[in-house]
Amino acid sequence: MIAADEARVALVIKGAGLGVPIGWQNRVFRPPERTANPSNPAAFVTVELDYADDTLTDFDGGRMRNGSAVVGVWVETGMGAARSRELVDEILAAFQAADVPGAMTYLEAQTDRVGSYQDPNLGDWYLWIVRQRFIAQGGDVVAPSQSVIESTAEFDSAHGLSVGDPVYRTNSSGAPFALASSSADTTLSIGVVSKVLGPTRVRVATHGVVGWTGHGLGSPGARLFLTAAGGLTTSEPDSGISQEVAIVWSSGSILVGPQAGVIQ
Repeated sequence: MIAADEARVALVIKGAGLGVPIGWQNRVFRPPERTANPSNPAAFVTVELDYADDTLTDFDGGRMRNGSAVVGVWVETGMGAARSRELVDEILAAFQAADVPGAMTYLEAQTDRVGSYQDPNLGDWYLWIVRQRFIAQGGDVVAPSQSVIESTAEFDSAHGLSVGDPVYRTNSSGAPFALASSSADTTLSIGVVSKVLGPTRVRVATHGVVGWTGHGLGSPGARLFLTAAGGLTTSEPDSGISQEVAIVWSSGSILVGPQAGVIQ
């Protein structure tokens, strides 16, 4: 799997705004608890990249890769058929709108309704598979065309926040954001500080690529998780609450897109 391709696919999946946990290839993932509520069934998606054996060559002699993003859509058995279809349609629409010229071209997609499926690791769920074919080239991740989703917050006193700090929304008008923490589900991150505008003003990004010079958090494609101390780390916790907040986009930026927390 190529990190740049994973980051490009991650941009599409995160940008789709599915509102469900995401399990990534070759990484530990635990599905959410079942709700037994037909109006709000538990759901999640899994993502992996599958490369064909042959490699395409463009007319300039540059190497190009053909492969597929394989997305599993898992919904609580017995009550999630409609929700499954909604998620599949949202994923297909996101890929159709996501071509990045010169980097990633998405071709036709294939969907397969597996139905009730018993996975030895994930349990019994209703499963659809979306196989989205793509042609990719280059190792650099091209910046997305869509705007960063962010807002400006005013504080009554010094906020003490820095660029890259994960934050959660409080109920205080005088301090609308505070440093996030994985120690409780009420303090999970909704975004990161994208710019410090002064001692009492910050800008908070909830989605998109945010510049963060010298973050030192790893190579492009690395997933960033919330820590109990209010920071970001590439090490997924094996206990407590695991929340993916962003992925490394480049040495000077991260792709923000907080996911739902998962109890480990």
